[in-house]
Amino acid sequence: MARVLSKLDILTAPDRKPVPVSVPEWMEPGDNEPPIVHVRKLTGTERAALVKQFGKDPSDDKVERLAFAFLACDEAGATLFTDEDAKDLGEKNGAAIARVARRGLYVNGFGSAAVEDHEKN
Repeated sequence: MARVLSKLDILTAPDRKPVPVSVPEWMEPGDNEPPIVHVRKLTGTERAALVKQFGKDPSDDKVERLAFAFLACDEAGATLFTDEDAKDLGEKNGAAIARVARRGLYVNGFGSAAVEDHEKN
């Protein structure tokens, strides 16, 4: 039988470890393997804030840039970008931005169905 979690188990669970995403588009000469961008796992409050950001301008490229800026982090989970940086990310390789953003959305429960639904609208 599976263990039943207590309140303390849930509140202290280590459930926000950053997830690495390979970005071959950003390889440099001498790299033996693609570099990595980490994406963070959001709290419920952060997830709601990201969804609210999407509602302001749901264009595909804007969602990917906002998701990238919101989710990219260092190995400890500290964010790398601000919302204001999202515009600058529009000048970077679109495939790389999309790869990281989509992986970040997926690991945060948006799932492929949510991403596909967004693409249809």
